[in-house]
Amino acid sequence: MEDEYGFIEYVEDTNKRAMTNYQWALIGDPFKGVQLINRAAGEGKTLGVNGTVPEFIDGVYTWDMIGVDNNDGLDVGFALNAPGTNDWLNHFMSSNTLGLWVNGSGTDNGSILRFSEVPESEKKQAEITFNAIYNGETIKTGKFFAFEGDILDEAVKLPADWDNGLVSLDYDKMATVTDGMVVNATVTLTYDIVLDGSKWYNIEIRDNYWVNTERVNGDGHYMPEDKSYLSEEVLATNPHYLWTFIGTPYQISILNAAFTSSQSLSNLPVNGHAWAVMQDGMYKWNAYGFTNEEGTYAFGIEYSDMPGSYINQEGGSGNSRPLGNWDQKFDGGAKLRAFEQPDAKFDGMDDFFTGIETAHASKQSKTEGIYSLNGVRQQTLSKGLNIVRMADGRTLKVMVK
Repeated sequence: MEDEYGFIEYVEDTNKRAMTNYQWALIGDPFKGVQLINRAAGEGKTLGVNGTVPEFIDGVYTWDMIGVDNNDGLDVGFALNAPGTNDWLNHFMSSNTLGLWVNGSGTDNGSILRFSEVPESEKKQAEITFNAIYNGETIKTGKFFAFEGDILDEAVKLPADWDNGLVSLDYDKMATVTDGMVVNATVTLTYDIVLDGSKWYNIEIRDNYWVNTERVNGDGHYMPEDKSYLSEEVLATNPHYLWTFIGTPYQISILNAAFTSSQSLSNLPVNGHAWAVMQDGMYKWNAYGFTNEEGTYAFGIEYSDMPGSYINQEGGSGNSRPLGNWDQKFDGGAKLRAFEQPDAKFDGMDDFFTGIETAHASKQSKTEGIYSLNGVRQQTLSKGLNIVRMADGRTLKVMVK
């Protein structure tokens, strides 16, 4: 287990299989349910489910258990069902992330689990703490396991949610692994966007359509617009086509000029599906980047509360398909590009991040604290968007350019 999610990995090395993060145990019984424990997860934690994501939780989470024979000549295995659902512990979608799978009987091949005894190891295990540092703040931390004396870069392969294609990570890759070592990796954003709300962008999808909040279908879902229909003036002045970003290279909040600074692009679950929608709050998307077939750089965003589900055009290409979720990470509709709009101008633009009220206009109340978007307390206002908490209980958003 690494960071928030578990990963499925093919491992032949018996030394690696002897590491504590590969060691599991079940407690309980097959009639009343079982708890799944990982030796490296920490005392008092069991593998549970938060929405669609298996993760370690404090306390007891009980799975329903059944025996399964998949008729492949191997020993009978078992499957774990999330109680009260039709979901089984499995690979999530087509990724190697541990997740849930809807299967009526739990007999999908990925749901069949087997135990084998932990092999003996000739090497001594080391625990390593990785910190991702962005603009001087720790934005991501996780524990990894390797063997003492190994070269760090060879011993620890960071998972995709760390090395996500949007960042470069600078740290001493040739360091020798020691138990308890702490690695501080400096994060640099490789995609040419800023994440402090100081610039406005037009967002392109499928290389042919502009993402917007103006054009909707009969259900109110957002419909991308054909690029050939829109002039540069419209793209610069129509707030529905203007977007800005705040957050970190791992978790990005996306705001639209036609709404307020207290709303962001989110999802609206309907019968197990999700549609793109602007809602109150700062919804944080998991982000990643890649080079598309034309060689141009693009980025994608994944639903934070639905891993394996990505923002895309539901049901295919064209401008007759609304923005929703899709389980194909590299489908053309999952590839977004942001173009800075230097001529952006719309009513209320200068006051977009101070529409509630600015700290300067509130002299009657003392400032209790100044925080970054990541919740880190600061001594003074910094460039970009700041969260200011007042002594009278109000929370203000202050943009410093």
